[in-house]
Amino acid sequence: MTGSLRGTRPRATLHAVAYRAKNPLTVKDDLLKFNRPRTEWKLEELADAVKEMEAKGGRNFANGKQMFTVATCVACHQFGGQGTNFGPDLAKLDPKTFKSAADVLDHILDPSKKIDDKYAVYRIELTNEKVLTAMIVEEKDGIVKVIENPVASAKPIELKATDIAQRTKAKTSMMSKGLLDKLSRDEVLDLLAYVWGRADPKSKFFAGGHDH
Repeated sequence: MTGSLRGTRPRATLHAVAYRAKNPLTVKDDLLKFNRPRTEWKLEELADAVKEMEAKGGRNFANGKQMFTVATCVACHQFGGQGTNFGPDLAKLDPKTFKSAADVLDHILDPSKKIDDKYAVYRIELTNEKVLTAMIVEEKDGIVKVIENPVASAKPIELKATDIAQRTKAKTSMMSKGLLDKLSRDEVLDLLAYVWGRADPKSKFFAGGHDH
């Protein structure tokens, strides 16, 4: 689920997998340190359960909030009193794009399916032949501030505009695929209820909720 400058957000040519290999993340959440089995979730595998959640609720709010951190959503999205704002505001999702909880899940599973230009990523080639894949957070007075990996570090790197030889818009999102792969079915549903329920413990999605 993931500036303000036009024509400046690097992440083109490098594939998401290659990017993660080049920028390994430090696991800070204890839940991710366990040797959990990975499930490459597909939308169709969860579609019926999502419809049931929307109709009957029953999800766990506290677990959904915790999964927001475990799945690293918190690294790019500010929501429910936590996180940062490198990605779209999850409390103000475009109703034309997100009409149901399933639409939110579809975007999490395939983040490159639709990328808002505001949050695009670019491949930046410097005059010294170094290449960066990053998003641009500010461009002012000849200085371009970029962030390569908001999960690893939220501190921007400053580049001189004159040192940038070329910028190419990427077709992949800064948000990686597979963020839900280490979550169980219930954890995915609790996270989805937390996001679609606008981080409100009184949301109908948590009515009759239970511990897993």
